[in-house]
Amino acid sequence: MKINTKLSIATHIVLCIAFFENEGTTSNLLAKSVRTNPSVIRRILLKLQSAGIVETDKKGSRLIKDEEDITLLSIYEAVFTKEERGLFNFHEPNHVCPVGCAMFDVLGEEFNSVRLDFERSMSKITIKKIADEVRNRKKHIDFMNK
Repeated sequence: MKINTKLSIATHIVLCIAFFENEGTTSNLLAKSVRTNPSVIRRILLKLQSAGIVETDKKGSRLIKDEEDITLLSIYEAVFTKEERGLFNFHEPNHVCPVGCAMFDVLGEEFNSVRLDFERSMSKITIKKIADEVRNRKKHIDFMNK
């Protein structure tokens, strides 16, 4: 099972903004780094802006929260609606079957527990932690001019 790429793209965007700081992180630069269309970047930037994580103008985007105050959970909550945040979907079991009629209640509790653990874990991972790891690993290339 995979969660779609919105979370990794949004996290990549936030990391680029943190990494390049005052170098004009436009949607074109971000799209070049993510390797996607600038319109995809702009859609995600709007969600991050609505969540109070970034601000954007003609010069580019910048973080409006400190790196240590931005968590993977805050990015996840910014880019996914409440309805989209469920990790698991249910099939339609046969409710006449003794197993089928219990699936939603019993498995639903377990799925909810997994979701809460997932969210707790994501709330502990900050952009500062990840950005520091990126800064320590960066390869010295002139990406901005390529």
